[in-house]
Amino acid sequence: PASSKVHPVFHVSLLRKVLKPDQQILRSLPPPEAHLQIPALILQRRVVMRGAKRVLQVLVQWSNGSTELATWEDLETLKQMFPRAPAWGQAASQQGKIVSGTGTIERQEEAQSRVRHIRKPRLPARLAGPEWALGLVTP
Repeated sequence: PASSKVHPVFHVSLLRKVLKPDQQILRSLPPPEAHLQIPALILQRRVVMRGAKRVLQVLVQWSNGSTELATWEDLETLKQMFPRAPAWGQAASQQGKIVSGTGTIERQEEAQSRVRHIRKPRLPARLAGPEWALGLVTP
């Protein structure tokens, strides 16, 4: 209307960002526990340049996620955030099963059976007399 003081154009808040062709939109929201995900598998590696510095990036498949949801992350940053993640190749539990070999278990049991008995410390004979126990002698 002519009495309006707002110019009839689009406000910047109504504009939406255009996605690049290689970007995808998720069809559904991730599960609520998605923020608790850790790197599960490294799918690919690449080197990108940031200024004059080379940065190693990895394509990470997150725990409880599919390969379609994998993201490119800086390797060093990721290792600092998740130092014990299964993606780095350490042994992880397999549904509650033992991950070490049977030889390792046998060696651990053998080492436990050879526990060294530690002798109880005693006072020197000159300090162990009854007069010391009563507090009659002062050092």
